[in-house]
This record gives sequence, C-alpha cells and structure tokens, in this order.
Amino acid sequence: MVSKKSLSILFLIFSTLFLKSQESKFRLGVGLKPIKSSVESDPYLNLQEFYAISPCIVIDYKLTNKFSISSGIEYEKKGGEGDLTATILGGQLIDVLTTFQLHFLQVPIMVTYKTNGKVKFLGNLGVNVGYLFDQSISTKNNIQPKLETDFSEFELSLLLGAGLEIDCGEKFDLGLGIRNNIGLTELKSAGGNLDLKTNTIGLLLNLSYNL
Repeated sequence: MVSKKSLSILFLIFSTLFLKSQESKFRLGVGLKPIKSSVESDPYLNLQEFYAISPCIVIDYKLTNKFSISSGIEYEKKGGEGDLTATILGGQLIDVLTTFQLHFLQVPIMVTYKTNGKVKFLGNLGVNVGYLFDQSISTKNNIQPKLETDFSEFELSLLLGAGLEIDCGEKFDLGLGIRNNIGLTELKSAGGNLDLKTNTIGLLLNLSYNL
C-alpha cells in the first residue's frame, strides 16, 4: 500500500511540474529611443545627421535563462539634411537647407544573450525589416514646396546592441542600452537618380512586464 507520505511527495512533484508548465516565456514591454540618423547617398550629397525620438513595443520569448528571441514593432524617423541648390522665383539659384524625411515602421528580429543576476549585461544581434510609409523632402522656411519622394518602400538592416537589464521584482524589468541600425539595402528612387543608405544609432530605455 502506498503511504500517505509517498502520495504527498508525488502530489508536490506533479504540482510543481504543472506550475512550471504554466509559466509564460513571453515578455511584453514599451520603450523610447532617442536616435541620431544619417544617410549615405549616391551620387554624393553632403547630408548631415539629425536627431529624433523612436517609440517601440518590445516582445521577448525566453529560450533559456541566457538566450531569448526579441522582436516587436517600432517607429523610426530617418534621413539627413544639408544645403542643396534650389531654384526660386525669377530663376535665381540659391543654397537652401533641405531635409530628407523618411518615416519607417520596423520589425526587429534579434537573438539576445544576457548574464545572470539582478543586474544583467546583455547583447543583441539580428536584422530589421523596415517599411517606408511616408517620405518627403522639405526646405527651411518652406522656400520650396514640400516634395513627396519615390524611394523603394522596404529596407533590410543589421542590428547590433548592448546594454543592461535591471530586475525590478517578479514581474518587471528595466532595460537601458545602445542600438545601431545599419542599412544593408539601398533605398532607390523610382527614376534611378538617387540611392540612399540609412544608419541610426540610439539609446534605448524600456520597461518590460513578464506575462
């Protein structure tokens, strides 16, 4: 006959296994990323970087205690600005500050490695798929009308990142890191007159909730 003690031990074992199986491996978070955006152009235009704020939603799936798959969706305003020659009324040529504005929705897919402990060091490596949903060229003081551009709408880029993650209790984690989004494909204008390749680097602050 099985003793009550043995039944109690079996009950505890199965209860523990059941609870473990119910633990969610997903984590959901929100973040903000101040970024510095720059572009390379062909033919060469002397475009300087500008700064913007990028909000994001972060989703993590835990593979092991140290590795996870990270994804989500984020908005980034990319582009550059510089003095370009423009023709004004009367046919006069002047140099005017011109801004290329490229608005992206992006889906990053990364492998994240992190150390153990209450304060964890982490690194990210992956790719980013971006959709250019709004694009234009504007000039300072609206010297020229805002012009809609026709660059290719999809971009693939390389993601590199590193940072810290702080355990804020059983359910919450606070992250602080740096991320570089390096364009791998060129944005080509429909007429073939200009190609752009983007690059952003930003400081990411995010708060995550363990589901």
